[in-house]
Amino acid sequence: MIRRLGIAQAILNDPDIIIFDEPTTGLDPEERLRFKNLIGEIKGDRTVIISTHIVEDVDAVCDYIAVIGGKTIAACGRPHEIQSYADGKVFLLPENHPEALNKSNYIVKRSEINGEVFLRLLSNLPIQAEPQHPTVKDGYLCVSKGI
Repeated sequence: MIRRLGIAQAILNDPDIIIFDEPTTGLDPEERLRFKNLIGEIKGDRTVIISTHIVEDVDAVCDYIAVIGGKTIAACGRPHEIQSYADGKVFLLPENHPEALNKSNYIVKRSEINGEVFLRLLSNLPIQAEPQHPTVKDGYLCVSKGI
């Protein structure tokens, strides 16, 4: 409820610029969806700045993204431009594949497909595996981890 109140306060009086700091932290999935829909409704009339570590929220509502690393902007651009930092670096491998747990790879997601466990990996190294289409989250991770 406190988070909801903070969001309501931010848009009260129809400001030209709204800044949200970690607005969806602590919200359940339904409330996060409501927040994203609200931002989608109000962003056309004003500038909305969102600071968050939840990349899925940024990807859903932002037209422009800046990835901050340390004290500088490490990358910035439209979502597809951030996504492009992961081009050729995203792979899907069976969990038991010898390269799957290489220390230079980053495991992004673990999923089961037809009863077999697969890992979605980010890697700088060439891997004999099925390449995947990158997401904004993949691009963000490549920038932030220096992949």
